[in-house]
Amino acid sequence: MNAYADAIDAGHCATLWVCDDCFYSHHGFEAGETNNDREPLNRISPDTDLSSGLRSEEHSEGCTPKIRETDGCECETTPFSWSACDGCGSNLGGTRHAMFAVFGVRPVTTDAPTEPTDNG
Repeated sequence: MNAYADAIDAGHCATLWVCDDCFYSHHGFEAGETNNDREPLNRISPDTDLSSGLRSEEHSEGCTPKIRETDGCECETTPFSWSACDGCGSNLGGTRHAMFAVFGVRPVTTDAPTEPTDNG
């Protein structure tokens, strides 16, 4: 297996429900003006892999793969919620989008300066 599959098998994964700003930021768009006080996805660790949507077993019973491919489904979006965003913590009411998170699978790099060597 690979690290990704091992993490899922070990239960190091979850479905997160994120606000519009976090969802669109993940997809490379600028955050809107609704959460100016919060950085999108600031509650997500850098070693976490995120993907849009739900795992197949989390969809409602009548939501088949064919429906998801052709018509889209409504399982992956909650049109309005007062629940805090799992990505940034915002308590503003609004749409929440499902994102599947696998924890601990991405390499984390630091931009810390390196110590100079003494060639003395």
